[in-house]
Amino acid sequence: FDSRDFFNQGEKPDHVRDQYGFAVGGPIIKNKTFFFFDFEKSRTNDPVNLEGFVPTDLMRNGDFSELLGLETPIQIFDPNTCTSSSCTRTPFAGNIIPEGERDPVGQAVLNLYPEANIPDAAFPDPNFRQVVLASFPTWQFDVKIDHQISANHKINGRYSRHHDVFTVPTVFGNDGDGVIYTTDVHNTGLEYSWTIAPTVLWSNRLSVDRVVAPGKSNNYPTLESVGFDSLLGGNGLDRMPTIVTSDGSSNLFDQCCVDTNFAHTLWTYSSALQWVRGRHAFKFGGEQRQFFNNFWQPNNPTGLFDVSRLVTAAHPDGAHDGEDESGFSFATLMTGFAYS
Repeated sequence: FDSRDFFNQGEKPDHVRDQYGFAVGGPIIKNKTFFFFDFEKSRTNDPVNLEGFVPTDLMRNGDFSELLGLETPIQIFDPNTCTSSSCTRTPFAGNIIPEGERDPVGQAVLNLYPEANIPDAAFPDPNFRQVVLASFPTWQFDVKIDHQISANHKINGRYSRHHDVFTVPTVFGNDGDGVIYTTDVHNTGLEYSWTIAPTVLWSNRLSVDRVVAPGKSNNYPTLESVGFDSLLGGNGLDRMPTIVTSDGSSNLFDQCCVDTNFAHTLWTYSSALQWVRGRHAFKFGGEQRQFFNNFWQPNNPTGLFDVSRLVTAAHPDGAHDGEDESGFSFATLMTGFAYS
């Protein structure tokens, strides 16, 4: 059951699934006070397959000539030029962006992509594949005390605790990688019962449930590391913006639901009177719940840059999309322009 995934041609992933625990209970004071305790722990490692098209070594240096040799050649055009009223652009000679038109930030972002590792792969087929390990250790326990105050009065209390951390290392920061999800749960309850008469029972309960589950990005590059202005981090987060392509090239750092703060607290209290009268049973009482939910999830907190191929296509408005397959997202990124 630990065999390679069909798409994984590299090292055999270190799949792990361990689960163990114990439970113990017994009297503390004979016929009066009893305890129960259980503990459970698990360790899970699962392979995560990542693949996509990443910039080749030539592309990282502004040379997109490989695209001209495809079955359907892709020409890139200079977004700074217009040669007619419809703004037909001038192609880059040899599909090479001159050094003077290469944007340093775009260059730095391109270099954040992993190196291609599938020989002879041509766009749009994936030229990169990697298997990373998702780690998911968890533990939890319960402790409960029951005490008989007298023949007619009983009380019990319980406390439960859970903790887990789910992590996947960052490669692209999308498609399931680049996350740290932590969950901490505290749950406690107190119950008091009074047998007023053989046919009358009064029960009271109080419980609290507290969950804290933030989602964090896993070691994303900072804004300054590629030359972005620190103003993009005005909300207190200093991390790479989302980079979105439009032609099947891999995105960067568009993983959902990271850098999210989440916590809730739930108070519940109830009181109920049960009364048996002949062949009839009655129950009176009430319950109230107070739920406090705190949730903060910024949408693309440091911006989203759509580096559409249209920026380096023959026509900037996309009106002639059906006529050619020009333009390339990584070339757009290299020029320093974004579609939006």
